[in-house]
Amino acid sequence: MRRRPTRSIRGPGRGRAQQVGVKPEIVVHSPGEIDLAKRRFIDTGLLKKPYYFIILYGLPFDSGRTLISGTWVRHTQDMARQLFLMVDQLKSLDEDAQITVCAAGRSTFYMTTLATMMGLHVRVGTEDTYWRSPLSDDVVESNVEMVNTARTIAALLGREVATADEYRSVIGL
Repeated sequence: MRRRPTRSIRGPGRGRAQQVGVKPEIVVHSPGEIDLAKRRFIDTGLLKKPYYFIILYGLPFDSGRTLISGTWVRHTQDMARQLFLMVDQLKSLDEDAQITVCAAGRSTFYMTTLATMMGLHVRVGTEDTYWRSPLSDDVVESNVEMVNTARTIAALLGREVATADEYRSVIGL
């Protein structure tokens, strides 16, 4: 059987996704993954600025994740500290980096509020969480409820939800 040659990621295909209008998002769960993304995607030239990151943490560890690939936080102050740390780390790579926070687990609306206050983008939905708050077992009814809550948080903090076209423009599509 003849082996087909494989192309190196450093070869002619480099950056092809972005050339055809795809904007890769780099999902990071911890500060260590930010450094890994830097070494694998930025330092190699695979991605071009502005970079687009999603910070996703707060996943329950019994969902197939390991302690290495997630960030555990003890309390609300630790949760905020981790977010500030990760945002500072990402902004040191590219001051214009676009950052979306997608908190999971019981902290979703706390993180949505903090990320909105920080001027970041947010993503919500029942894929990664269904609790209304860290201190309650009340569950949200639907994705619509989560989006409406995030919209209310934004409005209370003086921000508006972007249209699809506005968001595409912001992330460089």
